[in-house]
Amino acid sequence: MREAQASRLFRAVTEIGDDLIEEAGAARIRKKIPEWKRELVAGLCLIALAGAGVWRWLGRLDHPTMPEVPPAAADGPMLGGPDADPGMCGPACGPVPGGITPELRVGGTLYQYAGMSARLFLDPGGSYSLMGDGSTYLPEGYEPCGRISGITTEEPVEDFQLRAGFEAGGTVFASGEHPAVVYVLLCAEWTAEQGSYVRFVSDELGDNELLSWQGQMYRFSSDYEACELLEELPAGCELAGTLRFVGKDSVPAGDLETNRRGDNYAKPTDGREVYVLPGDSSVLYVYEHHYWAGGDYPAWRACHLWER
Repeated sequence: MREAQASRLFRAVTEIGDDLIEEAGAARIRKKIPEWKRELVAGLCLIALAGAGVWRWLGRLDHPTMPEVPPAAADGPMLGGPDADPGMCGPACGPVPGGITPELRVGGTLYQYAGMSARLFLDPGGSYSLMGDGSTYLPEGYEPCGRISGITTEEPVEDFQLRAGFEAGGTVFASGEHPAVVYVLLCAEWTAEQGSYVRFVSDELGDNELLSWQGQMYRFSSDYEACELLEELPAGCELAGTLRFVGKDSVPAGDLETNRRGDNYAKPTDGREVYVLPGDSSVLYVYEHHYWAGGDYPAWRACHLWER
């Protein structure tokens, strides 16, 4: 049998095409890949995967995932021990949704949003720190007095009416002992599932940190008023006494009472020395040790008479 006839008979019986025959022939001349090359490729793949993991991890540092905020307790404080005091939650005091600073009218008085209500604790370093789980709470002495009756984008004119740029509801809590502050167990899309306690402050107190002395009210200067932080006391100053912290929600009344819990370094103000210049009752000087990158030094913060 001739070669051409044998080839046709082979294809008819096996049904194998020319393309497969050519591929089989090419496979016979392929060289085997050396072992070291396969190991090199595998190593490079592992390095690439590790690099991608590190890149994603660094991305999380730039864009961290915020933890979920636990529900607020409706029956009293959630956090801290007997030495803890109520305060405003720093991280929770960011921009409010809707672009409108919330205002609430209660008993004819207009109150303005002052942040989430959280509990602080005194850490071993002697500074106030924020509890880290994002919980909010209601201070002692506050009782429910009504519920949010409606939302408006204008200044509230009715009791329990809330000015806001978002839909919300909730219970309002007030205290006869602290009429300058009310709390709301606020329920909105951006609060905890069961609501979060939010602090509202009247114009009587506002965001001012005050101290009282001899029947007059003085206001702590802020960090933006750099000239009010003195490295030396004016000549002739005398010690007037020491401060006594009476609560964040209080309007100070007695001599050297204050509603300022801590200084700019979160160190307690309770027990701080206060100085006065005889013959000048327009300003008091409160001791505040100052720290900076190059070291630290004693300083005194000027507190001027508060003009409401």
